[in-house]
Amino acid sequence: MSDSERESFVTARSHQSSSGFSVHSSHSNTASYSDHETNTAGSVTPTAALFSIRPIPAPTHQDHLRPVPIRIPQTSNSISSNVHVNAAATPAQPHKPRLASLDVFRGLVTLAMIVANYQIEEAAFPVLLHPDWFGFSLADAVFPSFLFIMGVAIPISMQSGRKSYATIAIRALKLAAIGLLLNNPISALLKSPHTLSNFRIPGVLQRTGIVFYIVATAYKSLTSPYMFTYAFPAFLLAVWTIMSTTLIPTAVDTNPPCPMKNSTEFSYFSPPECTAQSNLDLLAFSRAHTYKHLPFDNEGILSTFPACVTCVIGCIAGQGLLRAFHGRDFTDGSWRLRHAFRLSIAAIVCLLGAFALSAVGVPVSKNLWTPSFVGIAGAVSLAGFVVCFLWVDCGVRDGGADGFKKWVKGLMRTRVESVDEDDADDEDTFGSDDIEHARFHERDPLLGSSSPASNATTVTRAILAPPPPPPNQLAHPGFNTLLSSCGKNPLALYVFSEVLAEVLQGFGVYTVLFDVLFASWIWPGGLASLVWSLFWAVGVVGSLGVYLDRIQWYWRM
Repeated sequence: MSDSERESFVTARSHQSSSGFSVHSSHSNTASYSDHETNTAGSVTPTAALFSIRPIPAPTHQDHLRPVPIRIPQTSNSISSNVHVNAAATPAQPHKPRLASLDVFRGLVTLAMIVANYQIEEAAFPVLLHPDWFGFSLADAVFPSFLFIMGVAIPISMQSGRKSYATIAIRALKLAAIGLLLNNPISALLKSPHTLSNFRIPGVLQRTGIVFYIVATAYKSLTSPYMFTYAFPAFLLAVWTIMSTTLIPTAVDTNPPCPMKNSTEFSYFSPPECTAQSNLDLLAFSRAHTYKHLPFDNEGILSTFPACVTCVIGCIAGQGLLRAFHGRDFTDGSWRLRHAFRLSIAAIVCLLGAFALSAVGVPVSKNLWTPSFVGIAGAVSLAGFVVCFLWVDCGVRDGGADGFKKWVKGLMRTRVESVDEDDADDEDTFGSDDIEHARFHERDPLLGSSSPASNATTVTRAILAPPPPPPNQLAHPGFNTLLSSCGKNPLALYVFSEVLAEVLQGFGVYTVLFDVLFASWIWPGGLASLVWSLFWAVGVVGSLGVYLDRIQWYWRM
């Protein structure tokens, strides 16, 4: 290029930067030649033949929905310097991103449930066993956390509105049917042909299905958020309170007789056979069909009502995630930190509520699923989910305190612009069976600052976690990968663990393997029981979960 041509080019670029004009290559199909420079003889100059100048329209509120041209240097292999980048047209996104913390927390709860179920009662640490009637242990927090995380997924998976009442009912029936199969025919085949005559009707999956049906139906029916958030759980607790105080058995119904209401030994919550839950379970199932033929069942009728409240707490947390994604509550990526802070405050409120109820005489009991137990279990579930959310999806785990500072700065650098309205109605959004999806507008460092003059250089991209998360965070072998894989297949892994335990006990090798492989050289016995349960949960079931995730086999309802 000659000196005169270079000077003319610099002049054109200066004119573009000062007056809002852009320079486009003449090879582009969209180039306009109406404003070509001409020399005094009326011919087109070499510079004007190569470049054309046209005004850039002022950005509008819909500019973030349009493909934006990106100016890249002209090379010998370049055909056009007008490159339109559009995430919707990019073929490199076959799958929508998942909310990784949801999978990780669900996987943690699934493995913790297996650890609690595989404890050797005679040797286990008390904190890993369920209290007899009153009290709270780590084992008591597992099942409520599972109901909580199921609640988180309900508003996320139902946001499209495509799940009908029939779909909800069918899924609940499938869960209950699987639970009945685990309780009865398998046990009958492995233990005694007479087991079917006195099989257990309630169970973990049966309660999971019932709670899912009640809460999901209420969520779909109660369109007012205040009705679902406040009135519905208040109604459930009111039903539990009324039934707990009016359906207690009389003195002639039990042997030995229960204390009368005018007695100083009377209580609505103890002894177990003198509670309303025991009365309802015996009337509905009889003692032949309860857990270990006790006068009550751990997953009985009355305690199902407050168990639904635990699931509602998860739904409220899931609604908060949806508002943060689709409601544009915040103008930058710091919504993650703010949402985690809100969930932490909710956990503290639940804990304080549990202490207040305990102070006025409502004991903590998982068997009864008392409101005080709902508060403690809700606080533990919220705290666990917040830790996973910050640790996995927000990148706090990387770099310690420095990593946290960089993470916060990165949150403030990324601005949430919009959410694709079509994707907001997509059933494949993040959740238990579904996938989280949100669209963010992210500045490309090669395209300049975020000043108004460069707003047209915003690029639409779909990202998994807020910046600056480490690349391929869950792609490498590690504990997060184990939990995430198990969290994508909780039903299959739980059923496998239950069948495996039945097989080992049916052949009489369950305790023999424990005594030979662990109790013989590990002391104390509680540590041996813990290592035994971790071996089955992490070494066997966890490995199966990673393998199923690798081959992409998932058991969906």
